[in-house]
Amino acid sequence: MLQLKILLLDDPISTLDMSIQAEMLNVLNILKSVSRVTIVLISRDPDVIGHMFSRAIHMAASHIDEREVADSYPLK
Repeated sequence: MLQLKILLLDDPISTLDMSIQAEMLNVLNILKSVSRVTIVLISRDPDVIGHMFSRAIHMAASHIDEREVADSYPLK
């Protein structure tokens, strides 16, 4: 059986309704907890990053600007 190693998501929920966004984030959290998959999520929403991940890299102008613990991202 094929094992997923990396899941790359480019702003996957930005255009979805808020309730669907929450459902998708819950599915990703379940995936993280039951598998050893590495999730790379590209997002412009710091709340999503703060909710989903323990580590984050901030990029600006195609350069890594800073590395942060996602807990430092603002949550509403």
